[in-house]
Amino acid sequence: LRSDNWTPQGLSSVYFWALEPAPKAQEAFGCAFVIQKETEDKQMVWDSIHVVEVQETEGRQQHYGTYKMTSTVMLYLAAEDSSVLEVSGSLTRQTQLEAEVTKVCPHLVHLGRMVQEME
Repeated sequence: LRSDNWTPQGLSSVYFWALEPAPKAQEAFGCAFVIQKETEDKQMVWDSIHVVEVQETEGRQQHYGTYKMTSTVMLYLAAEDSSVLEVSGSLTRQTQLEAEVTKVCPHLVHLGRMVQEME
């Protein structure tokens, strides 16, 4: 996962775990994308956490994934002279996607797009 889209100083981690499938789902898992970006002078820090629940269901010949994502972004800004300005805040949003899962477009592609859109 690239975390250097806005700043060159970025770290990211991704975690996956098994979940109990919903009644009509065949498989389920959860994952978390944890991203931190900051400028060299640490005047801006951007932390984001994206937690996703994935339920996979089968149609007649197709597999579908239902992705429920909760994202929290925390931002900290400071002026060069820290006595002048310091601002911080957070934003939490949720989104959901239902998409076909194929060899060309597996779960990871859908998850990556969702994270990029929320970032």
